[in-house]
Amino acid sequence: MKKQFQILAATFISVAIVSCSKQGVQMPETQKAAPEEISTITVSPGRPVLDPLSVDLAGSYPFTGTLKDQTKKLADGQRMPLSRVNGAIYTYDRKGIANAALKFDGNYYVTIANVPVQQKMSLSVWVKRLTFPDAYSAPSIVRHNSTGIALMQDENGFWARVHSYASSSLTTSLYTGSSFPADQQWHHVVITYSAEEMTMYVDNQKIGPTTNTFTVVDEFTKYLLGYSHGVAGKYWEGTIDDLRFYNRTLSASDVQKLYNL
Repeated sequence: MKKQFQILAATFISVAIVSCSKQGVQMPETQKAAPEEISTITVSPGRPVLDPLSVDLAGSYPFTGTLKDQTKKLADGQRMPLSRVNGAIYTYDRKGIANAALKFDGNYYVTIANVPVQQKMSLSVWVKRLTFPDAYSAPSIVRHNSTGIALMQDENGFWARVHSYASSSLTTSLYTGSSFPADQQWHHVVITYSAEEMTMYVDNQKIGPTTNTFTVVDEFTKYLLGYSHGVAGKYWEGTIDDLRFYNRTLSASDVQKLYNL
């Protein structure tokens, strides 16, 4: 009799365990946890945080003693004319760090090949002007070879341009200007372009936007740094640092973060 009671008790315990297990598996829908939604910049254990300034970054040139693109997506810069064999000139950047910015002495310029041109794009760069001889008719700091974004500076301030070939013989451009003084100090300039408008920021101050009246064609272009028309063999004089190309339109928040780097 005692043995039968032990067997019956064991059976009852087993049934109770199975019943509890099934109830745990068959949890009511209202009690089930919702799927976790993770932002691209949410901090999670073991998961790296995505830097928003790296999103759609097409190329980054910090000019720390080299003309190489830090992202390794674009070509290395090429000093022109090729007859200049001494290499680029590196100098102090805006923070006083040696060999961390690219200096142009008026005797050469730098080219970067195969930079993407798209419906949305941005250019960011730090600039310090040295001098502009009056003979310079187009004082370009960074400019495209055919289609893309250009940054210029004259005695009245900075100028942004987006240029596109509508046909083999017709060109269209957008301009936006700045009354920012053309001094010899470091300035941060950002130019953004979309299918709707172009905007420029100088030292985190918004200029524009200028309403867009045309659409650029997706292609690749060559960019020229420190190249100016007007005097053969004589180019722009100044210093640039932290040149970045983006395949998207930077927001005001992005511009502020770049300015504070």
